[in-house]
Amino acid sequence: FVEGADPRDVERIWDQMWRATTNYGRKGLPLQAISAVDLAIWDLLGKLRNEPVYALLGGKTKDRLPVYCTTAKADVAKRHGFAGAKVPCPHGPA
Repeated sequence: FVEGADPRDVERIWDQMWRATTNYGRKGLPLQAISAVDLAIWDLLGKLRNEPVYALLGGKTKDRLPVYCTTAKADVAKRHGFAGAKVPCPHGPA
């Protein structure tokens, strides 16, 4: 139901994906897949309308946004201009 759909029908496509995941649960992989497709649709819609996605979603709210980098080396993130770093813990907290 996504392939060949009109990307201008963002809400309808999202609703169909959401309803189709009832039997799979609404967390983990199904939700990540919905998010990935939703992001791609918004990106495509922005390209079709020649507008940034933030403009499609209501416009700019700030001049700048602080962002962080996920890395095991916080000094590298700082050197590259990030406001902060998040250290990945692949095996959970100790």
